[in-house]
Amino acid sequence: MARNAYKEGTILENNHIIDNIYVLKVSGPFEGAPGQFYMIKSWQGTDPLLARPISIYDIDEDGNIYLLIANVGRGTDMMMKLKKGDKLYLLGPLGNKFPLPNKDEKIALVGGSVGIAPLKYLARSIQNITKNIDYYAGFRDNPYLIEDFEEYVENTYISTESGKVGYKGYIIDIIESEKYDKIYTCGPFPMMKALLLKAHNRNKVLVSMESRMACGVGTCRGCSIKTKVGMRRVCKDGPIFGGGVFLID
Repeated sequence: MARNAYKEGTILENNHIIDNIYVLKVSGPFEGAPGQFYMIKSWQGTDPLLARPISIYDIDEDGNIYLLIANVGRGTDMMMKLKKGDKLYLLGPLGNKFPLPNKDEKIALVGGSVGIAPLKYLARSIQNITKNIDYYAGFRDNPYLIEDFEEYVENTYISTESGKVGYKGYIIDIIESEKYDKIYTCGPFPMMKALLLKAHNRNKVLVSMESRMACGVGTCRGCSIKTKVGMRRVCKDGPIFGGGVFLID
């Protein structure tokens, strides 16, 4: 596929999960590694102007891709109205990928809200490398898709800010970071910053950055962030970064 060529997929399922959260199943074949993403749009032309960067939630054995999407604006609202048989346009896979753990390492997966998206595909991909996987997920009020992770992880820990389910407060409060050989995380940056500040060794934390993007392929540099090693493009140099590169102190 050409660098900037969008591939057409067909909606097989559009599942409303809860509130503004949906999972789209799109006909393949698609490919990609845990941590990578696609630029996605349900329209042709330039209105809206930009596609949306969406993490790979999963890819099944037939190459069908699953996308976890929060309806937060005009573009995602258009996607949420898609019906079975409608078309979706995808560019990717893009970005780097999560480094896999070593055999039998103890792993924590830490997600916040829709930031759980890249962690499901990762959990399934590493289940034959290590069984020592703990899953931490934080939500504002109503947890979702917990069951999608249960067969791949040893323990599940849930927090809600409202106290409706699980621990009342923030998920970072209950993580003992020193227990783990690697920690994979995605979610709101304040959550991930709190995790990095708490971690005894930031270099063992693998961060999946979320960012607004224009091109998705590193050309426009609109998603660049300042790090200890200079400016880095989330779409091209990331979205996965070692925790030690962030300027958070």
